[in-house]
Amino acid sequence: MLTNATYTGRPGTDYAVYDMIYREATAKSNYITLDADWQINDNLSAKFQAGNTKGTGSTPRQFIAEVTLANGGGASWTTHGNSAPVDWSVGGDISPAGVTSFGTWGNQEVTAEDQEKWFTADFSRYFNDGGTLSSIEFGARYADHKREALSPEGASPGDIWSALKDGATANYPGGFAGGIGGNFPRNLWYFTPGALKDAILANSTWLSNDDGPTGRHNYGGEWKVAEKNFAGYVQAKFAGDRWSGNVGLRYVNIDQDINTYQAVTDAANADVSSLFGQWKALAYNNKHDRILPSANLKFDMADDLVFRFAASQTQTLPDFSALGASSWGSDLSRTGGGGNPKLNPVLSTNFDANLEWYFMPRGLLSVGAYSMNLKDYVPSAPKPRCCSVN
Repeated sequence: MLTNATYTGRPGTDYAVYDMIYREATAKSNYITLDADWQINDNLSAKFQAGNTKGTGSTPRQFIAEVTLANGGGASWTTHGNSAPVDWSVGGDISPAGVTSFGTWGNQEVTAEDQEKWFTADFSRYFNDGGTLSSIEFGARYADHKREALSPEGASPGDIWSALKDGATANYPGGFAGGIGGNFPRNLWYFTPGALKDAILANSTWLSNDDGPTGRHNYGGEWKVAEKNFAGYVQAKFAGDRWSGNVGLRYVNIDQDINTYQAVTDAANADVSSLFGQWKALAYNNKHDRILPSANLKFDMADDLVFRFAASQTQTLPDFSALGASSWGSDLSRTGGGGNPKLNPVLSTNFDANLEWYFMPRGLLSVGAYSMNLKDYVPSAPKPRCCSVN
């Protein structure tokens, strides 16, 4: 494993690439919740809730400068594992006068919207006859959830560098990142946000309301997931001499509509195109329904000794971004990823047992064991894949 390297300077070779990024962003959220409690009689109560939540985050403008520096100066770096950051240095001119090339990208509108409308109804029926059955709880929940990523317009850059190269600059403070250790330049210069913004806005062409091949509609950054989620449950609680517990069933029904785009190289297979490329529109529908059981038991084996046992099945849905996000790739790390609209919920079958000894008023010794059997688990690990590059 390579942990350090030194590169001798060669004339004509740039040894530093420096990105400066300034974003204008907004975020807003709102919600409304209605609650109602109803004591129907001495033994039956009900609770109702309804609500609507919505959040929107947007980056309408991004101002980016990427420059190359340190021409002919060489470079070196050394890693220290997890104990400290990487030490690095570059030779040559890394001041604004040492810039040898300039590039920019990303002056693109990016918006994310998330909204859920939901309703719940819960009922409790109590039994006060001294029998083993103490109560029954039952109810239902319905949610209509939507999440969408949008990137409909942006700017085509012009001759930005001519306006920016003599723009205002500033420096990071000398003690920048001093608390993390490591040896690397800390008082780096940067173009001020005002200089970067003015140069890009004055020398770019904003393209809006153009969803065709001459526009900057980034279909590759867009996706939408709409999910309707219904659940109903019933649970019975029991109690006896030195024991108590509950058993229950939950029924879940999920209907997902997923819209995303796949990049294609053949124009004949493309549904949409822009200056970013061409894509095929993809639509998927997933339906999942399942009954999930659960049981919990507690036994007071002695005044100071308690045994607990639990068994259940639980279901976890994939994150919306894991279902709908478009694919991406990096030529530097040679890795890539993206959403998978065919992901199933993760089903977990769980068993848990604990023995608790309360050997003093504030002392506890507990021994436990558990088992989790996961189905359709999505591991976080890279896998080799082949891809074509044009």
